[in-house]
Amino acid sequence: MKKLIIAICFIVLPSTVYAHKLTVVYTGNSYASLYPCGHCPASVGGGVARRATVIEDIKAKNPNILILDAGNFTAGGQLDGASINPSMDEKRTMYHYFAMQDMGYDAVTLGEAEFNFGTDFIKNNIKKFKFKTISANLDMEGILPYYMKQFKSFKVGVIGLTPQTIRKSTGLDVKDYEKSLNSVLARLKGKVDFIVLLSSLGDQENQAIAKKFTDIKLILSSGNILNYSSTDEKINDTIIVKPAYLAKDVRVIDLDVKLNKIISSNIKRAPLSLTTKENQQILKIIPSCFKAGDCHKKEGLVSTCQNPGELSAVCTYVEPKKFEALVITDKNCKFCSTQFSENLLRDLFMGINFKTIDYKNAEAVELIKKYSITSLPAFILPEEVKKEANFSNVSEFFEEKDGKIISKNELSGMFLFLGRQEIPNRIDLFINLYEPEATSILNDLSQFSLKNKVNLNVYFIF
Repeated sequence: MKKLIIAICFIVLPSTVYAHKLTVVYTGNSYASLYPCGHCPASVGGGVARRATVIEDIKAKNPNILILDAGNFTAGGQLDGASINPSMDEKRTMYHYFAMQDMGYDAVTLGEAEFNFGTDFIKNNIKKFKFKTISANLDMEGILPYYMKQFKSFKVGVIGLTPQTIRKSTGLDVKDYEKSLNSVLARLKGKVDFIVLLSSLGDQENQAIAKKFTDIKLILSSGNILNYSSTDEKINDTIIVKPAYLAKDVRVIDLDVKLNKIISSNIKRAPLSLTTKENQQILKIIPSCFKAGDCHKKEGLVSTCQNPGELSAVCTYVEPKKFEALVITDKNCKFCSTQFSENLLRDLFMGINFKTIDYKNAEAVELIKKYSITSLPAFILPEEVKKEANFSNVSEFFEEKDGKIISKNELSGMFLFLGRQEIPNRIDLFINLYEPEATSILNDLSQFSLKNKVNLNVYFIF
């Protein structure tokens, strides 16, 4: 009898005493972003070829790995910075799906973006790929409520949730997430050792889930991408993490898990910088470009994309056409910088050359009068700039006057009114939000204006 008890102990102990190591690689809100952002103002990097290189390296070092996407991996819509038109966006989406398959994604859930091209598009295409498409609250052909992955000595369950907001546009039956989770968690009970949730819901819903459904220990969220001030949080024993917008980096969380509890965790961001080697296999299955902006930047040269969106696409480079832009400003103003706007225009029009003149200069006085310029700074470009390939990207920020292209305040900013008359009970505040005290000043003036019934107009200086 003693021998039997000892034998049972040896059978049970290894699966209950030791913690299991689990690495989760996660993305979301990529909007089928295929190419790196080489000259973005906020961040640099991205691209599926570099993403594949990083994921391949992580897979080589971690045997217990899950590669997951929390939704919105489809192109199109207002949040897709690379959107061209529905036809090209749909084509880009398919290339992204193939790239995700080659990278070895295990499972994905569906966000609002997955229905940008209608329900038939996603229904027909999810069947073509190896990764599992999961959503516990979406009743649609080809969608599984959950996914289970068996590792050597433990099993992980992954659940997906889709936002109910898609019901109106698609007519699909998107169930209440609480009832759906109750049902799926009951089915997973006793079958898995750890549970992950892929959620395209908002922050409040995810926080509520973490509080109520304590069996879920890790939530990967693609919801509320416009509120990224606090990306990761912990509620009780559940960790909620968010991916990088447009997959500009790869997020990774290393876990030690035991009996559906996280013993330790380490969240990392793997950068996809322009120095990261591109995966050659991925480069073979995606076009070189969909537009000129997808091409690698070459110093002093303008790129064009030939055969965009095709595997035969090629980036070509030519020297930029030179032209002069006049900048009218107040040279005696120490904080009146036009550098931000100049850098933006220089990125778009590589051949641009700036000539800066003071607004009191005779030439400037004549131009101000001729073009009815009422505020500074002002950018005056020649009409030929309209022929530049990138002009359409910023045309809304200019207006044409008497054969010249004049900047609007949305592009140039505003730090000086010209010929302004005194207006009672009005404050015009010109403020640079990058200054340390800017927020405090803005708050104080806002309170003062409300208390004294003064009209406060705020203008942001770049």
